[in-house]
Amino acid sequence: MRWAVVLLIALGGPPAVAAPGAPPGQPPPAVVVTKVPVENVAPEHSFIGHVQAIKTVQLMARVTAFLQAENFTEGGLVKKNQVLFQLEKAPFEAAVHAAQAQLQKAQANYAQAQVAFARAEKLNTQGFEAQSNLDQARATRDADAADVEAAKANLATAAINLSYTTITAPIAGRIGASTYDVGALVTPGSKPLATINQMDPIRVAFAVPDRDLLSVQQNAKQGARQIAQQLTVSLQLANNTAYGHQGKISFIDNAVDPTTGTVTVWADFPNPQGLLVPGAFATAEVRRATPEEKPLLPVAAAQTDQKGSYVLVVGPDNKVKQQQVKLGRQVAQNFIVEQGLSGGEQVIVQGVQKVHPGEVVKPVMQSASPQSPSAGNTVAQQGD
Repeated sequence: MRWAVVLLIALGGPPAVAAPGAPPGQPPPAVVVTKVPVENVAPEHSFIGHVQAIKTVQLMARVTAFLQAENFTEGGLVKKNQVLFQLEKAPFEAAVHAAQAQLQKAQANYAQAQVAFARAEKLNTQGFEAQSNLDQARATRDADAADVEAAKANLATAAINLSYTTITAPIAGRIGASTYDVGALVTPGSKPLATINQMDPIRVAFAVPDRDLLSVQQNAKQGARQIAQQLTVSLQLANNTAYGHQGKISFIDNAVDPTTGTVTVWADFPNPQGLLVPGAFATAEVRRATPEEKPLLPVAAAQTDQKGSYVLVVGPDNKVKQQQVKLGRQVAQNFIVEQGLSGGEQVIVQGVQKVHPGEVVKPVMQSASPQSPSAGNTVAQQGD
C-alpha cells in the first residue's frame, strides 16, 4: 500500500475529477463567447447631402469710386461689422460739405422769409399792406421752407453715399477671393467685390423620396414640422469618417420636385472647426431623436430548433444554458433581441456544436466583438 502511495505521488497525484459532461481526464471544451450589448436600434436612413451656407452675402459697391484699401485675408474668417473695403472718400466728403452749406443757405432764406411774412401780416392787419403782398410773402416763406427740407434730404443723401465708401461685413463667416485689386474703379454695376459664407452653424440639404415622408407623416399622424423636431441627423464625411457633431432638421420643403419625386430637407450643424465647406457632399444619416435601446445578438450566436430561436449562454459558473429568444430585424451582423436577453449575457459565438446545456466550458472572450455594425474583424483572447 505504501508503494502505491509513492507511485501516485511520483506520477503527479491522483487524477483530476472530470467536469460534468466531459470525458474523464479531459479539460472543459473551449468556446468563443461575447457579451450582448444594448444599443440604440432606432431605424436609420441615409441620404446624399449637399453642404450649404445658411447665409451668403455678396459685397457690392453702391457708389462709383476707386478702391483704396482691403482689410482682410482672402479665404480667412471675418467678424460681423469688420471693415473689409475702403473706397476713396474725398469726393463724397466734399459733397457732404456742399450739402451742409446749401442747407445753411436755405435755412437763412427761410428765416428771412419768416420775418418778411410776419411784417406783411401785421401791416395788412393795420390796413397798410395790400393782400397781394401778403400772399406773396406767404408763398416765399413756404417755398423757402421747402428748400430747407430739400437741402436736408440732399445732405442725408450725401452722408449715405459717404458711408457707402466703407464696406463692412454684415455677417460673420469666411470670405472668398477679392474680385478687384486696390486702385480699381468700382461702380454699382460692377461684379461683387467678394463673397462671405456663414460657416458656423452650417446647413446640409438632402432629398427624401416623397413616399417615405408621407409614410412617416401617416404613421406619426403629425405634420412635417413636428416630425422634424423628433429626428436627429448625423454625417459621414467624404473620407468615410464620422462628423463629430449631430445636427437638427431645421425645416422641410413645402413642395415635391416633380422631376425627382423628392422633398428637400435642410439640417443645421455646428461647424466650429470649419470642416464642412459649402459645396461639399456628405452622407446624412437620419434617425429618431428618442433612442430605442435593445440587446444585439451576433448572427453567429443565433440557433434554431423546433421551439424557435435560442442561444447558448455561459453563466458565472461557466456552465452552458440554453435560452429561448425572440429575434427582430437584422442590423448588419446582428439580430435585435425582442425577448429573452436583457444585455450583458455571455453567449457562445464559436464552438456551439461541441457543447451541450449543463456542460462546463472554458470561455474565450473576443477582443473586438462584432456586436456593433461598425465593429471590424475580431480576434479571440483567453478569458479570465
